[in-house]
Amino acid sequence: MSTLSFTLGGHVNVSITITEQPDGSLKFDLMVLDDTGSIGDLNAIFFDLADDSIADGLTVTGDDVTGTKFKADGVTKVDNFTNINGEVANEYGKFDSGVQFGTSGIGEDDIRETSFIL
Repeated sequence: MSTLSFTLGGHVNVSITITEQPDGSLKFDLMVLDDTGSIGDLNAIFFDLADDSIADGLTVTGDDVTGTKFKADGVTKVDNFTNINGEVANEYGKFDSGVQFGTSGIGEDDIRETSFIL
């Protein structure tokens, strides 16, 4: 099994570890790091695929997953509260995948660490 770990840096840093599972699926572990002095709530992750043709056949499972969207070069939002419209979409364009965590609204949930299987 292969593992890849990296940190997405910003106002709030997020550690991501992707581990290949024995069945070929990928396990994503996401954790908000508090090394910047700020705290974040994980709402979603958006990513591109190396092979756009597999977008329609993907599924996601995870305790905190509340929505997914897959469309080659066509994803800027999962639903009305989780999106990458504006500056991010203008700079990077549309993504192939979006995985949403939790619910909208302050105080509903505060997800700082989660995992899902793709």
